[in-house]
Amino acid sequence: MFNIFVLSCSENPFESNSVEAPSNLQVVINADNYIVLSWTDNSTDENGFMLERNVNNINGQTKVVELPENTIEWIDSTAQQFLTYEYFLWAFNSESNSDTTQQSFFVKFNEAVINVPSDFQTIQSAIDIATDGDTIIVAEGTYIENIILDGKDLSLISTFFRQRDFGIVGRTIIDGNGTGSVITIQNTYGRTIKPYIGGFTITNGNSHYGGGIQNESANPLIEYCIIEWNTATQGGGISSFRWAWGGISNSIIAHNTGMGCYLADNSGPIFTNVLIYDNTSTDVVDGIDCLGSSKPKFENVTVYNNNIRLGLCNTMWKNSIISPLIVGDFSQWIRYCNVGGYQEHEGNIFSESQFVDAENGDFHLQPTSPCIDAGNPDEEYNDPDGSRNDMGACVESDQFGSFDLNK
Repeated sequence: MFNIFVLSCSENPFESNSVEAPSNLQVVINADNYIVLSWTDNSTDENGFMLERNVNNINGQTKVVELPENTIEWIDSTAQQFLTYEYFLWAFNSESNSDTTQQSFFVKFNEAVINVPSDFQTIQSAIDIATDGDTIIVAEGTYIENIILDGKDLSLISTFFRQRDFGIVGRTIIDGNGTGSVITIQNTYGRTIKPYIGGFTITNGNSHYGGGIQNESANPLIEYCIIEWNTATQGGGISSFRWAWGGISNSIIAHNTGMGCYLADNSGPIFTNVLIYDNTSTDVVDGIDCLGSSKPKFENVTVYNNNIRLGLCNTMWKNSIISPLIVGDFSQWIRYCNVGGYQEHEGNIFSESQFVDAENGDFHLQPTSPCIDAGNPDEEYNDPDGSRNDMGACVESDQFGSFDLNK
């Protein structure tokens, strides 16, 4: 289907006439995604109708079709999206032409695929024209932008999803240029809208909340992203606050200043197979700060060289490897995790995780690691090979952003 954005509608004199002009020129879209023009035939003595059009206001009007008398509808099967069409319609007979009825509109498919930079040069310009259900596909490259998704239900992805080459994630970069959050997602709480973002390196943001991603009152799904080298007062990597939910999975949050994740104000994002490491902060917390009656969930998450504060919140942790905890008064549900201080809870251990080479970003587990096959034994948590779930995320990364999230 199409979205039609009407720009103008008017009647212009073509020449003096005795033939009554057509009126009420309308545009609808049929099931084949073709433009259907319809109008009211006000004349009883026309020989036919002439239809011309102009595309993007260049090269003048060109004839499209000459139609027989009594025609009240015509299908344009050649219209393309992201172009502005202006149609000119008039009736004629052997003596004269009628006045011209014209209609101008911009065409965009519903559930369109919008390519950056071939259709639009910037990610934000593609977002601005997009409507609910659209998919924006971004080619490899560096895009210096601070983008905002404000209440739109769309997918923003890199070409990683076409090729499943993890190197593409490292080569498709959204750079915030140190002038604000790289990505701001807002105003979808309480609606069924779940914008999807996947396959990017998100870097060089600088904001009070969420240098990399600021999630305010929204429910985004974020996958296969590297969120690194961002700065914020609260949540250098990502900040979720004011009833922000959604989820983040198969991703890395690292090397951010102002802590990795800030979760506050009744927020409850779900973290699945996420690696959080080497974030810094001037506060006592540099990994995850959870406050304000929030209820996040963590499953197969690894937190390394960062600490976590669980203040006035209720969290749920499963099958994870957790750094030292700074726990407030609220209860925390922690099961089948490698964590200090909760050994009395079901399935928890406290031992050296034995990563392959954590200092160089390889967080696979060595064959002798006590975290292997130590996650929840229920079959629903099994690894893809059918074996019992391991604790922690299965992620390796290097400075160029290539990573493997497959267990």
